[in-house]
Amino acid sequence: NCYNFKVTNTYTTRPSSDNILDHVSCSESLLQHVINETIFSDISDHCWVLSTFQNSRVVSNRTLEKIIVDHTKLNEDFASAVRSFPPGLSATQKLEFVINLYQDLREKCSKKVIIQAKIKGSCPWMTFDLWKQMQIKDKILSRSKRYPQDSRIREQLAHVSKLLKRTKEFAKRSYYSNLIRDPNPRNMWRILDQVLGRNTDANQEFELEYSGRRIKDSLEVAEIFNEFFSSIGPQLASSIPSQREINKFGSLRPVSNSIFLKPATKQEVILLIKELDNKKSAGPDGIPAIFLKNHFDFFADLLTGVFNESVDHGSYPDYLKAARVIPIYKSGCKKDPSNYRPVSVLSIFNKVLERLLVERFTDFFGMHDVLYHHQYGFRAGSNTLTATSEVVDDIYDAMDNRKIVGVLFLDLKKAFDTIDHQVLLHKLDNYGIRGSANRLIHSYLSGRTQYVTVQQKTSGHRNLTVGVPQGSNLGPLLFLLYINDLPRLPLHGKPRLFADDTSISYISNDVNEIIHLMKQDLEKLEEFFSENLLSLNLNKTKYILFHSPRLTVTRNFDLTVNSTVIEEVESYKHLGLTLDSTLSWSEHIGKLRNTISTTCGLLWRISKFVPQKQLLLLYHAFVQSKISYLVSVWGAASKAKLKLIQTIQNRCLKVIYKKPRLYSTIDLYSEVDQSVLPVAALRDLQTLVQIQNLLNNPSALHNQEFPRTSHRYETRNPPALIISRPNTEYGKKSYRYYGKTTYNTLPMQIRTEQNPRRFKHRVILWIKNQLSRYIL
Repeated sequence: NCYNFKVTNTYTTRPSSDNILDHVSCSESLLQHVINETIFSDISDHCWVLSTFQNSRVVSNRTLEKIIVDHTKLNEDFASAVRSFPPGLSATQKLEFVINLYQDLREKCSKKVIIQAKIKGSCPWMTFDLWKQMQIKDKILSRSKRYPQDSRIREQLAHVSKLLKRTKEFAKRSYYSNLIRDPNPRNMWRILDQVLGRNTDANQEFELEYSGRRIKDSLEVAEIFNEFFSSIGPQLASSIPSQREINKFGSLRPVSNSIFLKPATKQEVILLIKELDNKKSAGPDGIPAIFLKNHFDFFADLLTGVFNESVDHGSYPDYLKAARVIPIYKSGCKKDPSNYRPVSVLSIFNKVLERLLVERFTDFFGMHDVLYHHQYGFRAGSNTLTATSEVVDDIYDAMDNRKIVGVLFLDLKKAFDTIDHQVLLHKLDNYGIRGSANRLIHSYLSGRTQYVTVQQKTSGHRNLTVGVPQGSNLGPLLFLLYINDLPRLPLHGKPRLFADDTSISYISNDVNEIIHLMKQDLEKLEEFFSENLLSLNLNKTKYILFHSPRLTVTRNFDLTVNSTVIEEVESYKHLGLTLDSTLSWSEHIGKLRNTISTTCGLLWRISKFVPQKQLLLLYHAFVQSKISYLVSVWGAASKAKLKLIQTIQNRCLKVIYKKPRLYSTIDLYSEVDQSVLPVAALRDLQTLVQIQNLLNNPSALHNQEFPRTSHRYETRNPPALIISRPNTEYGKKSYRYYGKTTYNTLPMQIRTEQNPRRFKHRVILWIKNQLSRYIL
């Protein structure tokens, strides 16, 4: 074995010495596709080795099924059928009647087409003209072999080959130009694989290993997933020793007022229906969003009645509690069901009803300041940039004052799946969700069922007794309320949360004091999680000690909780950002560099037959989008590290715009599309857009302060932001300092711009006018 290659031929190739001197090697995954034959030769003392390579795209007979729906007839029949309802039906019963009616009509307006097809790899860009040219070339090639000395035939062959090459490249460009229009990453990867000829069969089978068995059958795989997803929550909950003493630490702060769920209006429901995403999958009832939009007036009346009736009676419709679950792979071994996330696809009616509830709950909680200020997950006006920049700024500020920062990263096992309904209802009552509103949530949670779909095979239904549905609108909000009292525990550290991703920061001059405080907090947290039937995974909980590289940090003891040693790590990936102990960003930039380098290679390989416009779409989808993610945080790295990223950017753009290798970088960025910027410029753009948003958007969720200089008299221009002077270079790297400094350098006509889109456009033009500042 050499470089993971294996020799495939096992017979002697030199009989005189009885050795195998001639090798045919390939990777282990291709061994089964290589067949070798050894043939004796009388012109050499070596044998011939004839190797046959089976194409990975094996031709196979397959039964293909497709259901074709006559949507025009379906819409007409539905509009005619719902003109009158059976007498005596409530609004909820009418909706159930409509769902059943739709399913019956859809079946009548559908036909199933079944064909036996040979599935094989082909050239989707092949055209008739191209095929004819290939036939002509083959004829001339045959003639040239018969008359190898004829120069006229050789010239003809060269001319036709050149013409064929151009025609083939044009056919590929035309095909992929029409194909690459949607910048959706999933669609982009599918097309890239197709362009590169990589085998990515969408119908490849799942294979699971569960309870000592290997399972391939799609129906059985669906059943295994359903069994695992529905049982993991109760199993974890039952394994947690709990005294069920809720609010032992007094962290639940009661809201004296009770919520009033105001009735929905038809106009409100119409707006929600029009906002539905047509691309989202239909739920268990099979009704797509576009169908609601086609009959929005009818459904707005119906759903308004259903919501108001549900609120009055404190009862959620039973037929909307079923969920179709799709297993989404996360990471790790693909054969382990625990490495998949269950995403619930609910009825489209659910989305409308839940949105109505969420809006009313959110308004009430905002009015009474219920949700923790440093909880950034699933909240309007919040994002990962706000969450990470606050954590990193605290670290920079502490390092600026020559202190050590310890950050504890908690890992919860299946947090959404182990929520206890009784505990949740008790907490909701405490937060003002009482009376019929509390009964409505109790009804929403009880009697839920789910089934799993794998490759069009459907498992049976299973009951759910714990947890909230992932993929719903209401589920994430209920989870935030469930853990809302966690940050209000009497902790020594400062907690920050993004849904269930929790970090707790500690600042001190003494590392051993930090370890001691972490230990005390972890003991309280374990008790809190136990009371709330949540499971803290101590083996995956980590901590980092952030400090200046000049400072030697020595701890006298390990962080141990319940005989488990909590591991100290040098780096940790938090919300997609790899933090290292000195905030050098070396590891984050290294991983990012590897990712975009691969994409750069792919762009070069396909650049011959994919047009420039589509290559630019791919660049934005797979290079600039990855660089832009939290760049205003990790962009504080040294210029030398940022240049590693810009070098790959330059290489990608030279491929896209067909520029020579030594082409001037400043000229390159001056000529390219306005939205294409070097990494340092992307950092400033994101920073300025975020600060403008925090200053001018009242709904933006943040805990930053932006005091301005004051004047005794009115001025035409807005005052500058006040900046605290840092002690060291670490302070200058903080988002607060660098962001305010950069913002104050903006011309007045840009700072006074209130419209977010125009502000961003003007900042880009401002950056383009001083590109030399940003070229590393």
